[in-house]
Amino acid sequence: MYILINELSFQAQAHNDQHANNIITNILYIIRLLGSIQGNDPIRTSETLWEREIIKGCSINDWLNKGILNRDQRVWFTAIVRKGPFIENILNENLDYHECWFQGDDVSSTSLAGASFYDGLLTSLQECTRFNSERILLEYREGEGNFIECEILNFINPETAGDLIRQINQEILDGISSWDHFWSQRTLLFPNLLFCECVKDQLYNLDFTPSNIKIIKNHLGKMNNYVSKIISSDDIVPDYSQMGINASKESNITMKLYGYQRSFVCPDGLKRFFEWHSKQKGQNMRIHFYPQDLENDQFIIGYIGSHLDTDMFHH
Repeated sequence: MYILINELSFQAQAHNDQHANNIITNILYIIRLLGSIQGNDPIRTSETLWEREIIKGCSINDWLNKGILNRDQRVWFTAIVRKGPFIENILNENLDYHECWFQGDDVSSTSLAGASFYDGLLTSLQECTRFNSERILLEYREGEGNFIECEILNFINPETAGDLIRQINQEILDGISSWDHFWSQRTLLFPNLLFCECVKDQLYNLDFTPSNIKIIKNHLGKMNNYVSKIISSDDIVPDYSQMGINASKESNITMKLYGYQRSFVCPDGLKRFFEWHSKQKGQNMRIHFYPQDLENDQFIIGYIGSHLDTDMFHH
């Protein structure tokens, strides 16, 4: 799960060096706590954070050079805020056009937009009135699509961060304790989906982390709901790119070169090529599925795992 440090919350709120040390130490403590649900995802922030003021007239760069912060913390924090890629560059590289608004202000090139893009967690410096809330509401859109309201969890208080993390884990896992448990509950969780037997082994190759569980449950849940709509209505012409997740078919050249990687034995014993797949922005996670057709009346999941080879990407 991506962690975004909110550079906009650094607003020269510290009164002196000791006050700055206290609130910086607090945000570093929160970031370390978030490591328990971060998984292998990185910490990201804006390239402008380095220049933002922690005390009036004193930038983060200037203050860190004073050597007041514990040396180990200073080295670690410096590495975070100085090492790219920075969030504004990531957004520009991955999106042709996007907008993100917070309380009437355009924050499209900030960590707030990054939290929306990655469905990540935000952490803000204390004593900034504008971000003194554990839930931040944003308006976000990509391309010419409609704006959607995003609620981003914002960690600001080290005293409550642990409880909030436990709440997140509980909501994501929802009683699921292992991949074995997830597999055994699949028909209850996703009654409209059918799974190839090979998916069970694929899950074992993934780390059992809240980040992975969240992505997989979200994508399978959207697929399950979309299939339910198709089943209950004769008016829907299926369009699997409109399930509420990023889904598309592989290109012809990819299928020609690497189609064999997408061939899986289905529950009816037939081997099929799974051209359709969903993907999570910013994550090396793919779910390949085979929708209903004239010879198959089931929505089949054939692969859950890391990015398979394509004509543009190969290991």
